[in-house]
Amino acid sequence: MLDRTLPPDLQRGMMQNARRNEVQELRFRRGGPVKAVYSWGEAVLPVDGRPYPVTDRLLRELLDRATGFSPNALRLEESGLYLPLEDGCRMGLCGEALIRDGKLTGLKKIGSAAIRIARERRGIAEDTARRITGNGRVESGLIVSPPGRGKTTFLRDLVRAVSERGFRVSVADERRELSGCGEGGKQMDLGPCTDVLTGCPKIQAIPLLIRVMNPQILAVDELSGPEEVHLAADAARRGVAVFATVHADGVGALSRSARGRMLLRDGVFRWGVTIRAPGIYEWERLDGYVEGAGGLPGDAGVRHVRMGGAAGNAPDAPDQAAAPSGAGVDAGRDGDRDAHRGGAV
Repeated sequence: MLDRTLPPDLQRGMMQNARRNEVQELRFRRGGPVKAVYSWGEAVLPVDGRPYPVTDRLLRELLDRATGFSPNALRLEESGLYLPLEDGCRMGLCGEALIRDGKLTGLKKIGSAAIRIARERRGIAEDTARRITGNGRVESGLIVSPPGRGKTTFLRDLVRAVSERGFRVSVADERRELSGCGEGGKQMDLGPCTDVLTGCPKIQAIPLLIRVMNPQILAVDELSGPEEVHLAADAARRGVAVFATVHADGVGALSRSARGRMLLRDGVFRWGVTIRAPGIYEWERLDGYVEGAGGLPGDAGVRHVRMGGAAGNAPDAPDQAAAPSGAGVDAGRDGDRDAHRGGAV
């Protein structure tokens, strides 16, 4: 993984890391050592047993490799301080911003970089796919969590699962993270009935896909601005099921924001999955939400909690369940609730 982006020394360091399959991100901060991010926090990523220093030269090499040594490939004003990498990974950048006419046009000097590693977790969305396809038709839904808990990973597997059930799915993959597309083809498994449009802003991709591909389901990662939210909700009202990820600390918190009220007020999104921690998913009906009403829909909600191992505990930490206090324990509340423990996801 990341053979084209990481210099040979760091590739060797990754191979020497016994917990390499648990790494979620790589962090490069000028003047410090390269670090790996796990579910439990950050740790130095040694190379040949020693910390590997982050220098200006290393940051420049990472940028050159990420852009294929082509300065024309670096268009930060379009991408928003990130660069798509191979296999659905991406690199975020920080430093001194260049502003022209009030808009970001680039960076004068890069101070840090973060590489987010995309992984396939096949099977994590099977329970949700079973619930939402049981009657032969699919309803729109939201996948909600703060950054870094696995929304994109969950959405990717949900797309695969419903596509394998024969539903036509179109994916608006602006950042190439869902599909891992490179050189014109899918690299991640999105199922046999899935079509992908990469590199196109969502405000253009959503109406285009509906018009030209006739999808039954539209998948969109990270709805953000009001126009994206409006287009996704409008598609759902027109009979295309929409699966979308949204940043929020749960559906209840989302319902108390202006963006959340736009998504929930008309009842076009009928189910939600909240990712409480890596590997722990809470499923619920959204039928009880109305415009201006915050909080949960009360006894109308039906929830499903899957308790799976997080991406791993700190080497010196005790083996602790990743669930928040009480998650998956109160089986008599809010209708049907099931909990089971699976493998690491």
